[in-house]
Amino acid sequence: MISVKAKINPALLTWARKESGHTVESLAIKVDTKPEKLLGWEKGDALPSMSQVRRLADCLKRPPAMFFLAAPPPSENKPKDFRKNRSDNQFLPDALFMFRWAESRRETAAELANELDVKPFSLYPSATLASNPISPIEDTIRFLDFNREFQYKNRKPEEFLKYCISLLESKDILVFQTENINLNQFRGFSIPTLPFPVIAINSDDSYHGRIFTLFHELGHILLREGGICDLEFEDKTPKNDTDKIEIWCNQFSANLLCPSEEIYSFIQENHNPKTGIQIKQIEELSKHFSVSREVIARRVFHLRLINENEYIKFRKEFQKDWIKYKNSRKEKKGGGGANTHLYTNLNRNGKKYSSIVLSAYNNNLLNPLQAGQFLNIRTQYLNSLSGIVFGS
Repeated sequence: MISVKAKINPALLTWARKESGHTVESLAIKVDTKPEKLLGWEKGDALPSMSQVRRLADCLKRPPAMFFLAAPPPSENKPKDFRKNRSDNQFLPDALFMFRWAESRRETAAELANELDVKPFSLYPSATLASNPISPIEDTIRFLDFNREFQYKNRKPEEFLKYCISLLESKDILVFQTENINLNQFRGFSIPTLPFPVIAINSDDSYHGRIFTLFHELGHILLREGGICDLEFEDKTPKNDTDKIEIWCNQFSANLLCPSEEIYSFIQENHNPKTGIQIKQIEELSKHFSVSREVIARRVFHLRLINENEYIKFRKEFQKDWIKYKNSRKEKKGGGGANTHLYTNLNRNGKKYSSIVLSAYNNNLLNPLQAGQFLNIRTQYLNSLSGIVFGS
């Protein structure tokens, strides 16, 4: 059987590959072909089959029809890169796709809110890089109506994460949780554009990690400096403004979640000067604040309650446990019923975005097919999802 060749525009394939963050070699592996063959398609020396075009479209997250356009669209804006390990100056494809995905949903939310005659929130606290990261915390706590007692009494980090997300969504910040993306691509990213600024957190991270990232990215929104982050920065001498912003956002998140006066108070009540601060106290503080032990160890080190050698020792122990945690997560991943699918969808899209789309659907501004496409869900589940979102 002779396969029909597709007369694609080679310039469109090159454009789509580069915009996605793929190299010729990495894309060739994805579409199961040789790099030389792919390069031939890009140069126009050969043509792919229609089945190969569909594979290309699937890998590059583009519609197949795009490869037949007369000319490439304008290059898309790349997010600012706040990652520490960015020596190759290249985003990985999944990170770029998720950023485009989130920006598209932000635009959809803005358009639908306008059609619903809903005026989104717009008066957010602001900060500058010259300001102390602690200075906007009290305003932020009041702005969000953040309940310290709930934080301190809560012993389930997953419940505290839900609570924190609900506070941000109540102020029309879209919170998305990405799926099946390795943490080496990113821990989080933010888009401070109004209306509906965006915070995305990586669901492959622990609950404690996601909580910290959530407020780290809120720091980016306060600074009006969005981008993709890995949160790998130590609070040492920054090399440039990009480093300064990451360090500022780390300190903002750490101080908001773990106030120094509360740490001092706990240490005074539970610390034995003869033995020094032990891992037990670190673990208790971790539970108290619903943050990771790594965050607590760094906080008590910065407060000069432990020395650098003690901090390094704690970190080594935590890293061993982190590897065990990741392995256990891999073993637990599996299927689930319709309800699991709905809640996974809700976590990915966020309750705020989902409620806007479903409100438009319930008000006949969207038909079932359109609403399903905006939420990436089958139309038969729309009413069930609506019941979960609106509590009916």
